[in-house]
Amino acid sequence: TLTLKKQAVAPAGGLVNAGDTAEFELQTTSTGVTAGTQNLTITDTLPAGVTFNSCLSGCGSTQNGTVDTSFSVNGQVLTINIKGVTSGQPLPTIRYRVSIDADAAAGTYQNTATLTSDNAQVVADSSAAALTSDASVRVISQGGYTVQNTSNGTEFAVNQPFTFN
Repeated sequence: TLTLKKQAVAPAGGLVNAGDTAEFELQTTSTGVTAGTQNLTITDTLPAGVTFNSCLSGCGSTQNGTVDTSFSVNGQVLTINIKGVTSGQPLPTIRYRVSIDADAAAGTYQNTATLTSDNAQVVADSSAAALTSDASVRVISQGGYTVQNTSNGTEFAVNQPFTFN
């Protein structure tokens, strides 16, 4: 059985401003492989307005001397290959950083990762819901706006209404 869990891990709560960075984490498990090994592929397509920045952990590594992980980026598509997986073997947690475009509109930016295996039996034993996982960040502002009162010295408080005359 395969499972994939994706989550936004930074910043807390997944709230970002345009121009900020965010971090995602991918966790996979594989149980019940009865014979041989399998090779896993995670495909993670980033939405428009979000750009891959860097891989922070779990990319291009070897776990316990047997699992080989490779990571590649082609435009908005991240591909993680995990080779030589056996049942119950610890798998790497993949963590990566993205940049939110400076001109990204406010709203929710959701992306979906998909896990596949070259072992047909393992795929058949897994529920379709376990093979995909969504995570999102919410852009709360486009930033870059500054209000300055130069007419009468009145100060403006953050998150308080003000009126222009």
